[in-house]
Amino acid sequence: MSQIENAPYIILQKISKALSDLSIEDANKLEKNDYKAEIIVKRVRSSGNKDSSNMDKGELQTLVSKLEVTETRDDAVKLLAPYTKAILQEILEKIDVPCHKRDSKEILVEKIVENTIGFRLRSEAITKNG
Repeated sequence: MSQIENAPYIILQKISKALSDLSIEDANKLEKNDYKAEIIVKRVRSSGNKDSSNMDKGELQTLVSKLEVTETRDDAVKLLAPYTKAILQEILEKIDVPCHKRDSKEILVEKIVENTIGFRLRSEAITKNG
């Protein structure tokens, strides 16, 4: 079967999957005339996308340990720069700091820095001044 002949089948499969993924509440709404369904076509990233984390727990712990002994906030930012958003979210989870999926990479880095090196620097400043 050619791609053109196969296209309706593939499209119906995708629509069927989207419908089966609906919550009960949304499915019930669609039965009513007050609601309508819309199809949105979006590009789906492959399973090997840049947002998926491939860092194991040991590497993650090593990175967190490096952050904890970093001398300045700028050094911590530079250390975190090459990492993906998914890895940054894992780091935040590891150090028990909440984050939102919609947080930008910059916000995630800021949260990590302030809750590791920033916390230590503030503590040291208070101790020196106190």
